[in-house]
Amino acid sequence: MGVSRKPLRSVVHSVAHSFTSVMNYGRYGHVIEHIVRNAVKCKEGELVVDLRTGATEPSKLLTRPVKESIARYISNFPSLVRRSGSSIRFVRTATLRLDVEWATPRQTSWLPAGFHYPLYCEVVIESDLGRRYAKRIRHMWPGPTPRPRLVSSRRAS
Repeated sequence: MGVSRKPLRSVVHSVAHSFTSVMNYGRYGHVIEHIVRNAVKCKEGELVVDLRTGATEPSKLLTRPVKESIARYISNFPSLVRRSGSSIRFVRTATLRLDVEWATPRQTSWLPAGFHYPLYCEVVIESDLGRRYAKRIRHMWPGPTPRPRLVSSRRAS
């Protein structure tokens, strides 16, 4: 049975869903939890990773747990492509982009921990023939309670 480029479509789907899932868990906890917490803390919500080379754009989101998870994805990427029925030689570029909307939490319940932050994960593979395979998913992930707005001590007269 020959290899094909068509399974690359399922590879982008698999990587996007698994990176943002609760199964992306390391010795420090859920990786996405660390990313959301750091995004809110640093007021920076973008992370871009080249799945072929391991290059990342400088980001404050790259803490030890996140770096370890990314390293696992990069080392497993060629075998994932191979197991899917394709070949890594068909992959010209492979990029994972994560965007956390750190400034727009949604209150999902009355509990203090009931704030969820929208995050988007997009994985794009460009084949050697120039075909683009992409999957973009949206998740809501719990995060820290936003700081309350300060109320002026002056009373309205």
